[in-house]
Amino acid sequence: MAASQDASRQNLLVSPSMAITLTKSLMGVFVGGVTLWYLVTPYLVQPHEKFNKDFETYVSGLSEHENEPFLIENWTKWKLLLGDATQNFTVDSFHSVSFNSLGNQINNISAAFEWRSEYKNVIVRSEKGLSVTKEEPWYSQYGLYNHYYIQYTSTGGVRYLPRFMFGVPYGTLEELYGGADNIPITGLLSESPSTDRMALQCVMNMVTMTVIFLLYINNPPKPSTKKED
Repeated sequence: MAASQDASRQNLLVSPSMAITLTKSLMGVFVGGVTLWYLVTPYLVQPHEKFNKDFETYVSGLSEHENEPFLIENWTKWKLLLGDATQNFTVDSFHSVSFNSLGNQINNISAAFEWRSEYKNVIVRSEKGLSVTKEEPWYSQYGLYNHYYIQYTSTGGVRYLPRFMFGVPYGTLEELYGGADNIPITGLLSESPSTDRMALQCVMNMVTMTVIFLLYINNPPKPSTKKED
């Protein structure tokens, strides 16, 4: 009996207590890593540079800022709300409004998108043109939450432009690229989604090997016993 137990101990890759510690540690790393991945990735996503350049060129060909100074242009698919509860204006998607048309007594006005009321801007008029002061939460600077940017025009106006393609109507994307096959797509960790898929597959292979290792150390092979004559 003692000889059988000694042989069994010799077949163990690690001790039972060490096996339990390794199992708990690796499971903690796996669960923590997956949780951290889902929490962090929205802050890491970046738009494709080609889309931003293509859309800015597209907007430049349609904009009327040369004919109207101090123009507030909304080139997103969302409504831009100007003013407050007592005096307010709406700039619809792919529309613009002249700041001068809002009233001679108004020198500054608040602005926010209809679905992002916490992303507040203050548009200020001066002799040189319009300027924008942002009053936004800290996370608005990162990833998907940084979903628009402001561009100043030569005639003193401002443009609200989307950083990501989800801020543009699908019909406009078709007009730009002629279909989904030509739409520029970037990866999260690299410049192409295919490289991201390879990296993710490597991680999944490591997880599979880790599970096999944990199963082995917690269920070691039993020593073979020979019957005595």
